[in-house]
Amino acid sequence: MDEDARPHRGFSCYQGGPVTLGAAMPGTITQGDLDVWTVSATAGEHITLNISETSETDDFRPWIRLRSPSGAVLGNTSGLTSAAITNVTVPTTGTYLILVGSFDSGFDGIGTYNLTVTGPAKKGQGQITSQRLTHSQGFKTVPRGS
Repeated sequence: MDEDARPHRGFSCYQGGPVTLGAAMPGTITQGDLDVWTVSATAGEHITLNISETSETDDFRPWIRLRSPSGAVLGNTSGLTSAAITNVTVPTTGTYLILVGSFDSGFDGIGTYNLTVTGPAKKGQGQITSQRLTHSQGFKTVPRGS
């Protein structure tokens, strides 16, 4: 089963809402959970994503993915306690998805994290909005590597 298509549980732990660029956004991943964040950017701008584990109770390994408005994968990385997707030039204007999960062997690690996104840095912009999306709300899964 594609890890993006696995069942998602534990939505009650989600701490969402708009955050200021450069601020650490705390989040919680429960077993099988997937947090979906969004950031709006204009073609040609650069964005960087950093995730760091703040605690883990069951083999949590921070995993971040960046998807374009069309669903194309622009970044996909994980680490033992942190990971980064750096200096990505966004190809089109629109809303980009940031997927956060756990990359442990069963994709079911439990832990907390801080997500920081820097850029785009244009005057009048400076908000990242976050929202939880589910398959029934129109979240489209795209096979890994697409």
